[in-house]
Amino acid sequence: MSSETPHPDQRYIDGLCRKDPQVIREIYQTFNGTAKKYVLANSGNLQDAEDLFNQTLIILIQNTCRREFTLTGAFGGYLMAILRRKWLDELKRRKRSGVTYGMPEGYEIEAADESSEATDEWARNDHKREIFLRCFEQLSDNCRKFLQTSWEVGDMKKAAELLETTYAYARKRKANCMAKLVALVRQDPEYSQLFND
Repeated sequence: MSSETPHPDQRYIDGLCRKDPQVIREIYQTFNGTAKKYVLANSGNLQDAEDLFNQTLIILIQNTCRREFTLTGAFGGYLMAILRRKWLDELKRRKRSGVTYGMPEGYEIEAADESSEATDEWARNDHKREIFLRCFEQLSDNCRKFLQTSWEVGDMKKAAELLETTYAYARKRKANCMAKLVALVRQDPEYSQLFND
């Protein structure tokens, strides 16, 4: 099977990995304002926003440039997911109160209760999602396609038809791919850290 087609925003990832100054400048011009609005709306200041944006880009480079990485969604969504988690971790560290959960225009986010317990749980869930997505991207194209199709369709018989394979093979392949995904998640150093807190 052919590998999955990358999202057009893959050019941002490629530019970051090449340290292309024009692409880096474009990333700052396009996404820094959104990140700044988010931090300012959530108990931060301009210095926090600048520091956080830079830290997020470093994490993004570490997550994507050390291995072959195919961006399958919008770059802005990926960047904001990392930034949001980092900021919630920072807020938790500072023990601040009054965090709001509105995302800048164009990004969806669930509203949550503003108690610190709910904030901690929300941050933990966000962190789990990031670990899951990072591990999911490590799977083969074939595994990702099998899992995505089965999740999107919801019915393995229909998924098998779409994948042009037998129902029995589709079920077995999904089970094997899920086992690989679970193993990757459990091996992730952040996973054990998250569950030992």
